[in-house]
Amino acid sequence: MSDANVDRIKRDAKDAANKSKEVSRALSNSLIDFSHGSTTQAGITVTGFFLGCIPLSAGLARTSFMQSFLTSTFRFGLNCFGGIAGAPTLIQGGSQEAMKLLIFASAFNAFMTYAVTPGLSIAGQVTCVPYQNKEPRTALKHLYGKGQRMYATHQNMMETFPIFALTAGIIASCAPPTSTSDVLLTYVLMHVFFKTAVYIPAYVFDIDVARTTSHALSIGACVSALWNIMTRV
Repeated sequence: MSDANVDRIKRDAKDAANKSKEVSRALSNSLIDFSHGSTTQAGITVTGFFLGCIPLSAGLARTSFMQSFLTSTFRFGLNCFGGIAGAPTLIQGGSQEAMKLLIFASAFNAFMTYAVTPGLSIAGQVTCVPYQNKEPRTALKHLYGKGQRMYATHQNMMETFPIFALTAGIIASCAPPTSTSDVLLTYVLMHVFFKTAVYIPAYVFDIDVARTTSHALSIGACVSALWNIMTRV
């Protein structure tokens, strides 16, 4: 047996051992687990959880605290970007600022999805195995632990971006926010905040309950926004 094959076998054995330890640790600490074969229980529980997060998102979006917090957070980001780009100062609270916040949040979400998390994905892969750009997918079967979660973060951001883009696009074209307190704007900001500020770090650092909850609330915000638009048009 050649030295190359011996090295490969040793590396595969090490990968398997690390995967086993990581999986055992994650399962022992997770609050959202289902035993093997509990198909009905898992399906009903997860579906019920996601459906329950829709009215929860709607309720959160209508609280003055959430509206004020999200508006202030994204206003700060917009002002920082405006200072760099030389954008004119906007009258706070008006329809023009509301639309600017909508566009800024959408651009920021796209930036995180297609510019930041791809780098996170590659960084995660090289924590497990060498990355070869000519064969970029071959490393995926060797991922485990934090590296696998970093890769999965990028995948999930791409999976959820279409529903966000659909929601933001329909809002901008059919029901533009009339003020920064408009609940439709809050839904958009809520989705972006939960996906970028909560979901990404929660996934990378294996805080599974926060990851699942933030994902469900962000999707619930989009569904609530689309339902709200249907009642307006």
